[in-house]
Amino acid sequence: ELTLDDLLKDLPIPNRPGALVPPRLPPYFGTIDRERRARMIEECARGGKLASTIQQIWIPLFTLPPPPSYIPQDVFMAKMKEAIETRFRDTISAVQKIRGRGGKVVFVRLPVSGGLKTLEDQTTPRNQTWDPLLKGTGAPGIYFEDYPDLASFSCPEWSHLSAGDSVEFSKRLVPHLRAALKM
Repeated sequence: ELTLDDLLKDLPIPNRPGALVPPRLPPYFGTIDRERRARMIEECARGGKLASTIQQIWIPLFTLPPPPSYIPQDVFMAKMKEAIETRFRDTISAVQKIRGRGGKVVFVRLPVSGGLKTLEDQTTPRNQTWDPLLKGTGAPGIYFEDYPDLASFSCPEWSHLSAGDSVEFSKRLVPHLRAALKM
């Protein structure tokens, strides 16, 4: 939008003592089509300035801040571990409820690329996140890198597929979903 209020929200305000500014959110780069599917706008899908701008937002947005100075490092790490374990327990419970109602669950790891993939591999390694998730829930999973027909997609801004690629990815994903669900 080009209203003054919206433009003021986008002013870059630097961090200052006692007031950390949250990372910027990416600008609008998608639209919803008549079938209610989200679609990346062509300006972003082509690569270039918009995609590059968004790429530079993902890294600070998904980089954890340092622990507060008033909390000892070991206490902070213990709290983080507890929060992660709670999230896993909640997810296991949710999957059990879905199954209890006759539902089926398949976890799908969608493509990411570039610097965001590098950051995710460093901060949330697969053997500490994806593998325990599948083991704890007993649900099947489709991790895009495990399937050559899904692994070849590249995200223009590192996190989302272009409109055309999203359709092609979905077509290629369906047989893997059918196999995982034994359909």
